[in-house]
Amino acid sequence: MTRRFASIIAALAFALGMIAVTDAPQAAADSMQGCPYPYVCFYMTKSQYNNHQPTAMFKDKGYWQTLGPNSRGAYAVVNTRNDDAALLKDTTNYQSCAGPNGSISGYGGDPFTQLKIVDTPHC
Repeated sequence: MTRRFASIIAALAFALGMIAVTDAPQAAADSMQGCPYPYVCFYMTKSQYNNHQPTAMFKDKGYWQTLGPNSRGAYAVVNTRNDDAALLKDTTNYQSCAGPNGSISGYGGDPFTQLKIVDTPHC
């Protein structure tokens, strides 16, 4: 009887442990396309994007940052930030936006030249 009782208690403890694990909330911050939280990452080519190999990463916010050779004219941009939008300006001053946990890929316009991470979830 003692073994059976111990087996029941062990099974119950295991089941409760599984419920606790499966009900745990997932963290919102995560990596996307090889870009770690809380960065905005650039990929110069489709191959680098598909292979999760960012060529540049930014995380400062609040001002326009000039893009360098590893980000200017990128094929794709990934924003892993949860509450901040990433504004992108091209050579004609046209602005695009990657919202929180969003991305832009296959952009066919003029090359992106500047990035501004803003403290708002809206583009």
